[in-house]
Amino acid sequence: MKDAIARITTLDAQTLVIWSQGGGDPQAAAELAQTIVDRGITVIVDGPCAGPCVWWLAASPKRLVTPEAVFDFSAGPEAPAAVADRVRQATGIDLNALRQTGGPSQRRDEAALRALGLGVTVLPPIVAVKPTPT
Repeated sequence: MKDAIARITTLDAQTLVIWSQGGGDPQAAAELAQTIVDRGITVIVDGPCAGPCVWWLAASPKRLVTPEAVFDFSAGPEAPAAVADRVRQATGIDLNALRQTGGPSQRRDEAALRALGLGVTVLPPIVAVKPTPT
């Protein structure tokens, strides 16, 4: 995660394509959420999105999902208070309320995501070779 944040900063990235089944270092995940808010990075979800991945989606001012996106809002730790406050201030989304909508991993269409306060645009499938998640 620290490497990802460093690359985003070094490359001046404006778009981040993510897929994450959760887990990892919560502090680094929180730092990435802060970076997304601070830099206004667009987030595209193209696969599983659980735990802190949902923080990153909520933190972004522009959210896109592909048909491959599958969400589990209840997985992983609660967002640290500072991250939850920053995301709420920047986007109006309450990460703790989102987490409580959880349940098993499921695809969510554009209407369902909008109902949760996550305004999204649905993209066609992304055709690329995905590296093995680490």
